Amino acid sequence: MAKNADIDELKGMKKPSGAVVMVMTALCPMLGVKPVKIKDPNGGPKKVESYWEAAKGKEMLGNGRELLKKMLNYDKDNMDPAMVEVVSKQTANPDFNPEFVAKGSVACAGVCRWISAMMVYDRVAKNVAPKKKALAEAEAALAAGG
Repeated sequence: MAKNADIDELKGMKKPSGAVVMVMTALCPMLGVKPVKIKDPNGGPKKVESYWEAAKGKEMLGNGRELLKKMLNYDKDNMDPAMVEVVSKQTANPDFNPEFVAKGSVACAGVCRWISAMMVYDRVAKNVAPKKKALAEAEAALAAGG
């Protein structure tokens, strides 16, 4: 889990590595933060969406203590399936792992670890919940019949 000093380190980055941007692109949807439109850094004529710019705002890196509270109190049992699908596209990237991310930012590696854990939790919970229900039903049937 990230610490407040880690959040401050991220907030202070002028040019984040691709790994940092990748992690923030996964974290923003998890916390309901929408991307902001910015001038295309590649010089294109249209504006592009940036989760990094959104992440620097007061809802996230701009208020490190609140961000950490949001992460600690995250409602992992009620994740929106659409959000999970969006974030899973980021976490499916082989570079989305704490060791790789730590090369760009040790602080961001903790956030990467947290996001990965939340996605694993969601997959396991969706797999285990029907089995728990079936077990409870079988136990109830056994108790009623026996």
